[in-house]
Amino acid sequence: RQAELDGSVAVLLPEGALLEADKPEEAKTELEIGLLSGGFRREGLEDRSSLLWFPAGAATAQNWLDKHRLVPLGEWVPGGQWSGLSAVGGLQPGAASRLLVLPEPIGRLAAAICYEISDGEALARATSLGAEWLLTVANLDPYPIQLQKQFISLAQLRAIETGRWLVSVANTGPTAAVDPSGGVMEVLPSQKAGVSSIKIERISKQTLYTRFTEKPLFIILSISALCCLRSNKSLRSDPL
Repeated sequence: RQAELDGSVAVLLPEGALLEADKPEEAKTELEIGLLSGGFRREGLEDRSSLLWFPAGAATAQNWLDKHRLVPLGEWVPGGQWSGLSAVGGLQPGAASRLLVLPEPIGRLAAAICYEISDGEALARATSLGAEWLLTVANLDPYPIQLQKQFISLAQLRAIETGRWLVSVANTGPTAAVDPSGGVMEVLPSQKAGVSSIKIERISKQTLYTRFTEKPLFIILSISALCCLRSNKSLRSDPL
């Protein structure tokens, strides 16, 4: 309700915020603005951790992005004989693309669910396809403050690489916005419940990283390796 009053265009909630036994993608939000929330949905017999989009007044999710990189042993176990160590184990991965296209004024965004934030190349690919800002939703409840800070450091890297604003929403915090230069603006402090608003800019300009990702690094490493090999051969062939 606060978001409706202050003129926000959408409410953002962290990973796993919406959970219902039968149809978790039906939140019955009845809000007058859009809702982007981490949650769970079922596709056939498969359960998936997802970012769910509810337009204003919608009782069911109209669009979503499923988590692709599941946590080994926590959410996914090779062979599928048991569901994993976490309370939400036994999930199935979604498509690899991190691009989510939503109606205006939300626009095109690249999204990461929890430690998908470590996959810079996936977010860069989504940005090259037109994502104008980045969003990450996370469940950092099991992790100490040190790892929460690590998460924000990864968010800074992703913002700088893509030249985009990034909004990070976590259940135990910190919830923060990161500008394209890597500057962090803490929106909500760690370990404290709260509601706040943030204004970001949608950007369409591409960076060198979004155009080429890791390719220049591999080329440099290959050239360096060849130079080292030639240098070693030259040393072995020179007479004493």
